[in-house]
Amino acid sequence: MDTAQRRLTDTNATVIRLVVSIAVLSWCYASVIAELVREWSNDALYSYGFAVPLISGYIVWTRWPTLKTEVARPDYLAGSVALVLAALMFVAGDVGSSVRLQQLSLILMVTAGVLLLFGRQVFRHIWFAIAYLLLMVPVWTELISRLQVPSQIISGRIAVVVFHAIGIPALQESTLIYLPKVTLEVLRECSGVNQLVAIFAVTVPAAYLWLDGSARRITFVGAALMVGYLSNGFRIALIGVLAQNGLPTSDPTVHLFEGLIVAAVGYGLVGVLFSWLAKPGWSNRTEETVVVTAYGLSLGPRRPAIDAVCLAIVIIAGSTSLIFSRTDVNLKAQLATLPPRIDEWSLEPTQTPTSRVNDVDDEAQVTYRRTSGERVTLYIGYQRHQQAGKGLTNAQPTLEHGAVPSVLNVTELGSLTELNQIEQRSESMTRHVLYWFDLDGRLATSRYKAKTYVFWNAVTRRRTNGAVVAVAWQCRASESDVTRQRALEFIRALMPILPRYLPSSAA
Repeated sequence: MDTAQRRLTDTNATVIRLVVSIAVLSWCYASVIAELVREWSNDALYSYGFAVPLISGYIVWTRWPTLKTEVARPDYLAGSVALVLAALMFVAGDVGSSVRLQQLSLILMVTAGVLLLFGRQVFRHIWFAIAYLLLMVPVWTELISRLQVPSQIISGRIAVVVFHAIGIPALQESTLIYLPKVTLEVLRECSGVNQLVAIFAVTVPAAYLWLDGSARRITFVGAALMVGYLSNGFRIALIGVLAQNGLPTSDPTVHLFEGLIVAAVGYGLVGVLFSWLAKPGWSNRTEETVVVTAYGLSLGPRRPAIDAVCLAIVIIAGSTSLIFSRTDVNLKAQLATLPPRIDEWSLEPTQTPTSRVNDVDDEAQVTYRRTSGERVTLYIGYQRHQQAGKGLTNAQPTLEHGAVPSVLNVTELGSLTELNQIEQRSESMTRHVLYWFDLDGRLATSRYKAKTYVFWNAVTRRRTNGAVVAVAWQCRASESDVTRQRALEFIRALMPILPRYLPSSAA
């Protein structure tokens, strides 16, 4: 067999392995990828996720001329370790009802595939494209939520500077900006964080591909984020100026138009900065003629037995949901029969349990009133079993428009020593929510601890049932401490009642 025929045979073998590998991964991760697409479609914060795989693919394409010169020497040691870890993450995510763990395992599985098929030399050229895929996984919500309030305040300060510069008196108090004729509130949606995330997702690959040196790359990404903050502050200032002059800033068309103008100017500045930092002839890389011949990557020696074992591990991991069955655990009593009276609190006559969240199997939301007049709203959402994509963390309460999450230390609640707390403040009223998780009788505040309990119950008892319990109320800002104590009194009275409804394997 001559050299050309040997290379053609090697190429055909590579194509067959790629097709088989992609087919097996697609079968294993079909539901995980579908959940990713659903989240990109429904969550504006991660809408950029659709572009991430395309950008990653483009990065690989720009490296193709270099990749063709490499000989594919499979790294069975590192590749096998990465594959086993990815498979274990996938199984743990399936058993423990954590779709996030499965989504992260997808990135590690791709890494394993590259190492097993082509080796370290090829991986060295495309590691960034694989690492970049992490941005498409919605694991950044908690980090981003912590940036929301600081970003609201920073954007407000920039707007105040602009107001002072053009001669408009302005005073900022947290997220509120007081102008002579109007008061602006920098809402959570106006913090600019979503825009900053999108800028980061675009500028990082651009810096990697077309800028030389770490200093230039860091400067470009940092400056682009600064421009994002500045443009958002100017946008808020523009809204204030329009409102001061009596224009209808609440009109969606006006709001969209001024947002587009400011965004266009901001991205224009980012483009100018990029051109200034780019090395001479940076565009030549995109103009290279990529000749894809039949030869492709040259192949090194392979071990068919190890290849077969690796494929079998992926197939077995993907079959977890078929092999591992979960037991449906029903409530001890229907939530519609919640007691009409809890200590000094009485169920309001007009209240009946209502449905609020689609991710739970049973739920109730009712309002109780204290003899002194205070009201609290009790929400219980119960899942008979959990699975990846359908977990209690999807059913936990959320508040919009500047809600601040925190943890409240408590006493006299048995094994529960803290509660999740969410506060939403306005000029005159504050809305509060306290909530926790009940996992088959185990109480938890942290969602990570809750996932650990779910995984342990699944492995030891095949039970993944659990509930989220929340108590909400609103009050004047000056009465927050007093009403919180009243709500805690209600929770203390509620705790002995919940075991009548929520199952526990310890009972």
